[in-house]
Amino acid sequence: MIKIKTIARKKWKRVRKRESFFKNIKTAGFEGEIGLIHFLEVDLPLRKKYKDNKYTLVASGYYWLQMAPKNKNYWITAMFDDKKEIVQFYFDVTKQNVIKNRGRSYFYDLFLDVVVLSDGESYLLDEDELQEALKYGEITQNEYDMAYTVAKSILDYVNKSFDELVKFSYYCFDTLENI
Repeated sequence: MIKIKTIARKKWKRVRKRESFFKNIKTAGFEGEIGLIHFLEVDLPLRKKYKDNKYTLVASGYYWLQMAPKNKNYWITAMFDDKKEIVQFYFDVTKQNVIKNRGRSYFYDLFLDVVVLSDGESYLLDEDELQEALKYGEITQNEYDMAYTVAKSILDYVNKSFDELVKFSYYCFDTLENI
């Protein structure tokens, strides 16, 4: 079933205390809403393993910067540690982004995801979920094909413009932190 995910991420049980900031922005390369969640108190850290390394993605003091672009089929979450250093980027491939304001933007998740670590190494995730969604009629063949096309374009972009992504993420982070 296609899930709807919000920029505010308010229903996360592991997060006991947080502060959030949101802003609609328009730059030469981006139009949409950005949101910064600062996790002040977390009951249980969230960790993921890629190859032989474990990465902490959520813990007390960590930040999630979400970038919700208008008229695109992806949503970017840049995850920062408590020293404000990027841990990873998480690209959700989306069926549709609905851009609002004041932390009310959301997207329809299209199962496939791309993770890019802070060193630029990338991973395509959840292909099995995408295939099951097609098999059980939750998505159409066109949506399935679009998901792979979008994921490939994300991987191509990251391979060519990783430094630009990092720079833009810090720009958004600073913009929201100084509200």
